[in-house]
Amino acid sequence: MQYIGNTLLAEQPHKDTQILKSYDIQEYDVIKGVQCPHCHSFSMKRVYGSWYCHNCQLKSKNAHEQAILDYFHLFDPFITNKQCQDFLLLHNTRIMSYLLTTTRLPLLKYGKLKCSTYESPPKKWLNDYYSDILN
Repeated sequence: MQYIGNTLLAEQPHKDTQILKSYDIQEYDVIKGVQCPHCHSFSMKRVYGSWYCHNCQLKSKNAHEQAILDYFHLFDPFITNKQCQDFLLLHNTRIMSYLLTTTRLPLLKYGKLKCSTYESPPKKWLNDYYSDILN
């Protein structure tokens, strides 16, 4: 996994294209949901203000952040509340708005209320973030 991560990081930092387009992968081939940072299953659900993994019982306040970054890499550098709900399998507009506005990710927000769109963090921030994870 580390080799794959390093390879993708080396190929992607200066490209504006997303991975799905680059490798001709269909959207329906992507597993949606929040992946557990401990056991790597996609069984995390939002329960009382935290993400709870039904597989290993891990609780996390910020497991959704990696899923949002994955969306930006796979699909588009912009995401709406509805797109994020669909990708994270969390169908609650208020909770999703809260998660998008209180995340530790430096997302740029455009628009107000239902017209809000969030932009991926800057490439420099992403490169630093992934370098820290992979090393």
